[in-house]
Amino acid sequence: MEYCVQKVAVPGNFKNLEIFYTGRLSVTVPDGYEVIATERLKSRIVQADSVQFAYEGSLAVNNFNCSIAPYKKVTTTVGTFFLLNDCLNIDVEDIMKKAHEFMNSHFGVRNIAADTVYAAIPENFGNFASADAGVVYVQESTFASARAMGMIIHEFIHLGWNAKAEGIVQRIRFFDEAFTCYFQMRVMEVLTGDNDLVHYYINSYRQQMNSGKYELVPISEFGKYEYGDLNFSEYNFS
Repeated sequence: MEYCVQKVAVPGNFKNLEIFYTGRLSVTVPDGYEVIATERLKSRIVQADSVQFAYEGSLAVNNFNCSIAPYKKVTTTVGTFFLLNDCLNIDVEDIMKKAHEFMNSHFGVRNIAADTVYAAIPENFGNFASADAGVVYVQESTFASARAMGMIIHEFIHLGWNAKAEGIVQRIRFFDEAFTCYFQMRVMEVLTGDNDLVHYYINSYRQQMNSGKYELVPISEFGKYEYGDLNFSEYNFS
């Protein structure tokens, strides 16, 4: 892996001096492996027994995340899927189309790019989306059945419909995650024909409130109590 940072000074007196940081990063892997990263791919160079993936972006302010594996690539009309296993046991394309249609008809039309990349990662690494790069990382088990697709549906919703709030509410991503979980529940109800997730959320809520760790507070004051583990600092919310 190679990495370098360039500094470019804007001409003028020092009061108006600005310095821009851009980064160039390349990852070289053995032939047969793919790199799925949270920066837009600039070039993919095939060499004798390896492949070089090159990226360029504002790496000074963005974290570079990537997965590297001998992926099997499956291209569909809703995006490209990079799988760790040999085959899909479900019709992912049909499920994603239904999810998109439901979200568009109920919560506003969003055009999710057809070149969005969905990359499988090992279990216990979590799931997350990079909207800027058009990349979604999901645990491999999400492809096991339609019922397990909740993980990828959740991250898919983050690409277009999760709410944006300001101030202390957004600081712990209350709307960001709470509404996305709600949307996920509605979509999964359509896909599976049952309300299992409703009962799951109700039971989880009861367990939390019976634990003695939480209090009922107004949504407008939610951020003061630092509930959750996805806290934004005061410099991060928008």
